Amino acid sequence: AHGVDGVIEDVLYFGVNTRFLVCLDTGGEMTVVEQNQATHGADVAARRGARVRLIWRRQHMHALDAVS
Repeated sequence: AHGVDGVIEDVLYFGVNTRFLVCLDTGGEMTVVEQNQATHGADVAARRGARVRLIWRRQHMHALDAVS
């Protein structure tokens, strides 16, 4: 598995899912989408400012082409 640490900078609740903008400790940002199963807008908004560790499997990583 691969992982990075960061802080949730912003939370966007869309009913069916929530998007988290995470500022990474190593620099840069990552957007994370989480499916809402039993949460409400107020529940996820309270997570703003929380420290998190993002973990994913290497086989789910894809290289992106650089934009000229």
